[in-house]
Amino acid sequence: MIVLPSLRISVARDLGVAAGHADTLQPQLLFVLSRQHGLYLQGMLGGRLKAKARTANGKTLGRLATVIASVLKGKTKPIYTTHVDTGDFVIVVNADKVHLTGKKLDNKMYYSHSGFPGGLKTVSAGTLMRTKPEDVVMMAVEGMLPKTRLGKQMLTKLKVYAGDKHPHVAQQPVEMSIK
Repeated sequence: MIVLPSLRISVARDLGVAAGHADTLQPQLLFVLSRQHGLYLQGMLGGRLKAKARTANGKTLGRLATVIASVLKGKTKPIYTTHVDTGDFVIVVNADKVHLTGKKLDNKMYYSHSGFPGGLKTVSAGTLMRTKPEDVVMMAVEGMLPKTRLGKQMLTKLKVYAGDKHPHVAQQPVEMSIK
């Protein structure tokens, strides 16, 4: 664990702890208090970020997206805080085999607008599943994350692949289970 000595002494001074006893501060307390100094020391709380892999083979899109969103937010960890990105990386493979219930393949539409008059584009979920199945999973998870800068930062930790191969083998991802 890397701790900046100047930060530890500064926080100890703010708490009224003698400078010689600054090493006795708990990392969680040090983290919470260090926010006023403009630093977010995520490594002090949870250690290393982990890569979690999940196969989307035959899973329902919404149920898969809720589990992925909670892992990206960090809600599965005891150190969860709403204003800090404490989540793990998530790798989703076999996104082309995700399941949509009912008639959503035909009836569900994805909209985008170019910003110009008449620039509305609509694509059905079935068409998007055939052309870019990664985008379907990505948009479902994106809708379940906060609509802020923090949500965009969380979304960068999501990697989605249509096939069963991914280039993140070196990160040694742990298989994630959905109940």
